[in-house]
Amino acid sequence: MSVAAAWLWANAQQINNMDGLPLWQLNRNYAALELTTNLGCQHYTEMANTLWCVTSTSIWVVTSLGQQHYVREFKKELQRQSVERHPWFGLEVGQQHIDSLVMITYSSGYSADALVRGFRLRNSGRIQFFREIEHGRYHLVTHTPKADIFVVAQGNSTYTFVVRSKRAEHD
Repeated sequence: MSVAAAWLWANAQQINNMDGLPLWQLNRNYAALELTTNLGCQHYTEMANTLWCVTSTSIWVVTSLGQQHYVREFKKELQRQSVERHPWFGLEVGQQHIDSLVMITYSSGYSADALVRGFRLRNSGRIQFFREIEHGRYHLVTHTPKADIFVVAQGNSTYTFVVRSKRAEHD
């Protein structure tokens, strides 16, 4: 088991209580198709040890660390009282810190297409990878600093998830 997995295992309850979002440990490794069916995914994306599942009311993130498997739900209704303004993605509604990663969630009234077009226009030199997963759902990877960006349209809102290391990695 890696040091990161051991740390998460030992501190899962503390992490769970810190940000108010439940972190569940799965009792076994489920196949992606089984998870997406059970969670009611309208769309899902598999990346290395992580599965992103989008439903009509929330986004589920399933992560495998070593032999342990964890799932966390991010609901639309969960919004923090202290809201910051981000110039491109809208209002910051939360941050989650897990191991060496930070996931920042933004909510916006702009369409996913408009947000991605604006971000690509302003940051074209930083984008290493861009893919429209399906209409209204995008994945971008940037460098300097290195980050994974997921943009998802749900109802009248668009949610942007920015995942990066706690210490910004510069190439």
